[in-house]
This record gives sequence, structure tokens and C-alpha cells, in this order.
Amino acid sequence: MRTALSIVTLTTNYQRALKKNAKHVEGWKKPPEETLLFNINVGYKPERGDGGTKGIIRDFAGTFIATSYSYLDHVVDAPIAKVYAIREGLLLAQHIGCNRLNIQSDCLEVMEIMKQGGYSATAGAPIYDECMVLWQDFNSIFIDHCNRDINIERIIYSKFSHLVKEFLYLG
Repeated sequence: MRTALSIVTLTTNYQRALKKNAKHVEGWKKPPEETLLFNINVGYKPERGDGGTKGIIRDFAGTFIATSYSYLDHVVDAPIAKVYAIREGLLLAQHIGCNRLNIQSDCLEVMEIMKQGGYSATAGAPIYDECMVLWQDFNSIFIDHCNRDINIERIIYSKFSHLVKEFLYLG
């Protein structure tokens, strides 16, 4: 009797598993060879008006190259913090001698503005302008949107970046 119940339980569990729609979460998107990948994220506290940025640069194999954290005393909204993080990433990439860069972020609004030349009528316009000037110094540069689920590692780090005013680590 016990064996029969075990078989029924296993069969039921198997059938339930087949019915569930499994959610497939993609990992980070691999950049082309000879191109570095810069992932960004921010932590933003609207009640305090401050936030932090975190960025990490990896090569096409996923090997860590460099990272930076920044604390932002005054931030209007999360998209402005995101574009500030892109600015920091462009400066970091230049600092390490990179001239081929792929940027990934979960903020679609910022990605679209950057793809359209950085033209913005928001409070972040000067930062977008500076990003576009820095952008011109790269031989090859791409900007992609990635899911927030994929960006979870960067979210965790950026939430704690308010504890450190600025940090730069080169691997």
C-alpha cells in the first residue's frame, strides 16, 4: 500500500510539473569579443532625495575588470541617477583604456534617450550632454536594455553605495 501511494504521489507531482509554465530568466548578454561590458544600476531614495550608483565592467568571457560606486547627494529621480551611472561608467572605461564598450541597464527610458543622441528636456539634460561627448571617444559603443531580474547583483550593491561616498576598484 505504501509503495502504491508513493507511485501515485510521484506521478501527480510529475504531471503538475509538466503543467507549470517555467519562467526562463536569461543571464547577462555576452558582448562581442574585444568588447567590454558595463552593467549599471542605482539605488534611489525619493523620500531623502539621494541615491547611489554601481557599475561593473567585465570582458566578453565575464571576467571582472573594474567596478565603481558613487553616492549622489541630490537626485531628482531614478532616471537621472541612471544617466549619472552611465557617465561614471564611460569615465571608468576611459580610465582603464577601453575603446569598445557595451552598456547594459534596466532603465528603458535612459536607454532610448541615449540611442537617440542624448536629447532630453529633463533635469538630466546636462548629464546626457556630457555622456554624448564622452561617447564620441569610443571606437565602438552599444547600449542595451536588460531585465531587472538579471540586474539583481547590481541592485544589491547600489543600495549600499550610500555608505561609501566614492569607490573605484580595478581588478
